[in-house]
Amino acid sequence: MAKRKLEDDKEYRAKAENYIRLLLSGDKVTEDVTYSGFTFKVAYPLPSDLRLIDQQMAKYCGGMRPGSFTPKALYTFEVYATLDHVVVDGPDWWKNLASSDKCPFDDLIAHLYRRWLRFYRKVRVYLTPAILNTPDGGSSTNSTSGSDSKVMGNDIFQDLAYGPDSGQSQ
Repeated sequence: MAKRKLEDDKEYRAKAENYIRLLLSGDKVTEDVTYSGFTFKVAYPLPSDLRLIDQQMAKYCGGMRPGSFTPKALYTFEVYATLDHVVVDGPDWWKNLASSDKCPFDDLIAHLYRRWLRFYRKVRVYLTPAILNTPDGGSSTNSTSGSDSKVMGNDIFQDLAYGPDSGQSQ
């Protein structure tokens, strides 16, 4: 059993190092998401992507203070701004949309965002500095110390992240 654990840790560390290499070389870490026969590609955001998402959210606010909006409205802004920057490929009809907020399919938007959040969390675990910097070379840590209870540190994402097809209870 100890041998299997060591093999798992080596595989885990190799995947973490691959993600880091990709990101540092300027490549995207991506995952395919399928919905009703259509395939979309979502990417792990770099800090520059997060800045662009924040800028787009500010545009949605139109110069008004975020406190002027309901939490639901801010959440909606964040969903659309995020999808505009993390969905890096999709069907031609998706590519022809000026923005994800022009997509008339709410279920698709919710599905893409929920799947992206799961992908984000999965990659984030591999990029946690403690994993690569443990004294035993990474074999003692395989989680983000309770991160399953929150998504990106914000309770507003809880319902969407753990939606009906997540297999997790709230």
